[in-house]
Amino acid sequence: MKFEIGAQYRARITGVRQSQVNQFGRLMGTAGRIHTDPEWASASPAGGVLVQGGLIMAPLHDLMSRLLGMDRWLRGSTVAIKIVSFIRLEEPITLTARVEDVNVEGVKFGVSWTKDDGATVMVADVHARH
Repeated sequence: MKFEIGAQYRARITGVRQSQVNQFGRLMGTAGRIHTDPEWASASPAGGVLVQGGLIMAPLHDLMSRLLGMDRWLRGSTVAIKIVSFIRLEEPITLTARVEDVNVEGVKFGVSWTKDDGATVMVADVHARH
């Protein structure tokens, strides 16, 4: 695929359910009470269950696999992610990958995950070699 600077690619992430948070927590070892115990989380300073950052990050794999191809994505890419804020159960978000640079070495995407109110959840830089 040929990329042009400024091109944007999006993926919609519907709200995450408690059962998904629990399954992900068991699989990845992130089953802390803030994620898996709604009653406890509601009484905490967070005010409710927080979805694990890794679970919100996961759709990046699907988007980049489609854009770059599986081999290029898995063997020739690097990702630097920063979590900016929390996401709660059932909050839909949009993943946007914007082409920031295309050169002889490859392509760079600026990626963001945003809530419907415009609040940023995470940001990332993805570098994919040719």
